[in-house]
Amino acid sequence: MYCREKKQARRFLLFFRKPVIKGTRLTVEFILNILAHGGTIPELLNEYTGLSFEDVQACILFASKSMEDSSYMPLSEAIA
Repeated sequence: MYCREKKQARRFLLFFRKPVIKGTRLTVEFILNILAHGGTIPELLNEYTGLSFEDVQACILFASKSMEDSSYMPLSEAIA
């Protein structure tokens, strides 16, 4: 798994301090946002010809690894 992660990490560059898929101007945030709102990988691949299935996988892995060291506190409801 380590080798795959290292290979996929090379897919990104920074564009305005955001990770961008190399060879495109598509940010990881943009790809994940489309997927979160119901877009599918085949739709992404049809719409953005420079994008590969592996690029989308790399975006998901990047997000997963970015969240790995984060800790969260549940928000409590406001007392009225």
